[in-house]
Amino acid sequence: MDHVKLVLFFIISSLASGGNCVCIGKSSARVIGNAPLIMTTGFQDCPCNSPDLWMCYYPNHKICSEVVQCEQVSAFNQIYGLLMGRTYSFLTYGVCGERGNLEVEFCNSQQVKTFSTPTKIPSGAPQRLSVQPKSYTEVEVCWRPLMEREQNGIITEYQISCEGCPKTTYTADGSIECTRITGLTPKSSIRVSIQAGNSAGKGPKSSPVIVLVQIKTPGNPPRNIRVSEEDRRTITLSWVKPTDNELLGGTAILGYFIEVTDQVTQQKTAIQVNITNPFRLGYTYKIQNLIPMREYMFRVAAANIHGPGIYSVAVNGVTKQDAPDAPPTSVNTTLIDESTVEVNYEGPPSELSNGEVISYDVQYCPCDPDGCTAQEQIIHSEGTAAITVEGMVRQTFYCFRAAALTVGGRGPWSQWIRVITTIAAPAPPIGLTLSNITFDSVNACWESQGALKGSVSSFTVKADAMSAAFDAAGDVIVTVLATKDSSSYCTLVTGLEESARYEISVKAINSVGESEEAVKIFRTKGQAPSGPPSHIIVNSSTTSVQVDWCSPLKMDRNGKITGYNLEWTRTGKGSQVVSLPRLASCTEYTFDDLVPGKSYKVRVQAINKNGVGPYSEVFEVWTEEDLPGPPSLQLNPAQVQDRSALIFYRLPEFPNGIILRYHLTAQPTSNFCASERHVEIKATSASSLYGMYGLDPGITYNFCLAAENSAGIGEADCSEASTKGVALPCPETETTITIPTSRAVTTPTSRTANTPTSRTTNTPTSRTTNTPTSRTTNTPTSRTTNTPTSRTANTPTSRTANTPTSRTANTPTSRTTNTPTSRTTNIPTSRTTNMPTSRTTTMPTTGANVTQTECIQSNLILYNYPAGILVRWSHMSKSCTSKTLVVRSKTDMTVLTRRTLYPNVRLYYISKSGLRGRRGYNICLTRICSGVSCDYCNDVI
Repeated sequence: MDHVKLVLFFIISSLASGGNCVCIGKSSARVIGNAPLIMTTGFQDCPCNSPDLWMCYYPNHKICSEVVQCEQVSAFNQIYGLLMGRTYSFLTYGVCGERGNLEVEFCNSQQVKTFSTPTKIPSGAPQRLSVQPKSYTEVEVCWRPLMEREQNGIITEYQISCEGCPKTTYTADGSIECTRITGLTPKSSIRVSIQAGNSAGKGPKSSPVIVLVQIKTPGNPPRNIRVSEEDRRTITLSWVKPTDNELLGGTAILGYFIEVTDQVTQQKTAIQVNITNPFRLGYTYKIQNLIPMREYMFRVAAANIHGPGIYSVAVNGVTKQDAPDAPPTSVNTTLIDESTVEVNYEGPPSELSNGEVISYDVQYCPCDPDGCTAQEQIIHSEGTAAITVEGMVRQTFYCFRAAALTVGGRGPWSQWIRVITTIAAPAPPIGLTLSNITFDSVNACWESQGALKGSVSSFTVKADAMSAAFDAAGDVIVTVLATKDSSSYCTLVTGLEESARYEISVKAINSVGESEEAVKIFRTKGQAPSGPPSHIIVNSSTTSVQVDWCSPLKMDRNGKITGYNLEWTRTGKGSQVVSLPRLASCTEYTFDDLVPGKSYKVRVQAINKNGVGPYSEVFEVWTEEDLPGPPSLQLNPAQVQDRSALIFYRLPEFPNGIILRYHLTAQPTSNFCASERHVEIKATSASSLYGMYGLDPGITYNFCLAAENSAGIGEADCSEASTKGVALPCPETETTITIPTSRAVTTPTSRTANTPTSRTTNTPTSRTTNTPTSRTTNTPTSRTTNTPTSRTANTPTSRTANTPTSRTANTPTSRTTNTPTSRTTNIPTSRTTNMPTSRTTTMPTTGANVTQTECIQSNLILYNYPAGILVRWSHMSKSCTSKTLVVRSKTDMTVLTRRTLYPNVRLYYISKSGLRGRRGYNICLTRICSGVSCDYCNDVI
């Protein structure tokens, strides 16, 4: 047998000095070969310098307190005799002074550590192997397990080797000590051996056992077992002996054994039946002293000189009912009135009833202490209910007794009970219980007591408040009428005060007087608020909802309000509840970070110490809409043709309200002579396709899409793409605009062209400015064209504006032209170029003979976005059509872009990417009203 060595090596650190104590070592374990190495590097809070070194350990498959070992060890120590293949728990100690009871301390410690010894194959074989024939084809193999030191691990199986069996090996679980081998050949010889196995392998085999498969007792049971007769306390059993072919034991049958099992108590009894004629075929036997009305199970086995053989198949029998062996129990009487007595009883004990009790007899007579003074009378019950005896004489003693009956007869009488027919004050009620306690009610139940229950006419139930604060409310009294048919009563006491301590009492009343009171003390429950909070006000902004409310009305609070539950729900989403403490009579709460333009529902409930009250009505509120975020613009270059583009777009991630429409602008970035397009798209779905037409070929466009809701137009999403084809060249000269009336500005120095059809103003009330530093040209022929094809302008001295006040028009001087045909341009070069600063007011400047109503006032509205400027204007009149839109730099009035408009356009988007990075713009719109040019201007910073 191998021995496991436990090596302990202690490295002791410097420890403080102190008194007597036990401290736990700081140790660890690891297995080297077959021996665990335990290392201790110090101790936990040890108060002495050189403690004694101890170690306790035990195998985990045993009970610690029974096998624990504690040994004093040196700095290097070996311990022999550990079991192989087992897990051990251990702990090292430093002992200062007396060691105390280390074993108890170790077994109760929660700081133990473990190590496992290695597993090896078993070193021994099972002992005391026995093989016993159980039939002509079956044997039972039993053995003793290996000794613990031979197991070398946990035994998981036993392998049985069998020569002469249907199989050569059989496997049994490691936890059993017997098993059976079946399917053998009768009277054959078998050779059996056994070996144990663990996780490392199988150990040596035991010495073999040779057995002849043959039994000596009768091999088969008797046949045709049956119950032939059943009586109250006896059952007769009959059977047929086994045939000669079944007498495989080799000797004659000398008798039989009958096994009797009580099916109620499961008690077994064996009865030996001796026979005188072994050649008799059939046998009967009467089994006596059985219990009436009881089921039994019977089995029979034949016996020879070697003992009983195999038992037969079981049969059942039931004895008949008999009269009870015991009287009724708990016999008592109840005085209903002065001439009526009710007799109550319970059945005999079940084991003595000898059947099912079907009725009772009650015998009674007038009596004195020595017995009956007149003839006894018997009253028979119908069923098992109590018996009522009527017509008795007042103030007379009577004696009563009862007996139980089954179909087998009447059992013995009970003892006599003596009672006098006299009414007295009732006994107090018993069994008072309280249930279903609420804030204003309680349910009380009780029973009438003993023999006087029938003499009670009523009960009085009183609830008395035990606090002086509720004295004004008074006591609550309930009267309950008694009935002859009931001994149990219940009533609901209502009208109590909330959270009050009460004493409830019940007393019985009859014609003689009142009983003593049965008393219980209880407290009513508090009530949750019965109404919702009041004065609820809900306000909203774009991203928040504020809820203000006050406590419930005083009559609905039912105590101090301690807090609130505020439930809010976004339409189509789940609800959330915010629990808030009550800090004042009125409370407010704000939900932040909400989504603009969404519907929210809010309701609130109050809380007191008794629970939560009902919710208020639901308040639905919409957050205000905010400017929408940019929509998603997706532009596939493959879907951009020479004069059109197919654009896919999606709803903005943050619509911040209901999207009403989209604004789509295509602004040329590679050729400023190309036309700019702007369209409005009706919002119909979360995503859509839109085809933009009327584009110029070969032009790079910046496509921008912005969404609009009731709050306005949001930020645009832009993408560049180029139309197919070749771009058309820009014209070398400006487009000539024919205006039927002349338009001139009268200044201290007039602007005149030296051509035969020069542009002049003949009216005495010409448009003038009131400042001496008005806009003036230094040469009278500032812009002259001497040949039909020559065009000279912009000479250094032709246009000067030396003062910042040169562009004012503060007087309402009318602008009138006497000759409506005086403004004509016969050749392209005859048109005098007007200064950009000549159109600076939001009121239109009109040509000759044009009334103020033809150029009606219109606001030019500019929306300044990070990526561009959206220009909008009113429709004005059906006779007016849009013509051009000009954007100038506000610093030097340089024309940055000029756009030709479609006649009925009322909105236009200008991308800032085409304005070459300038800051501040002057934007002017030119419209033609009834053939007259009207200008509208505005600035944007």
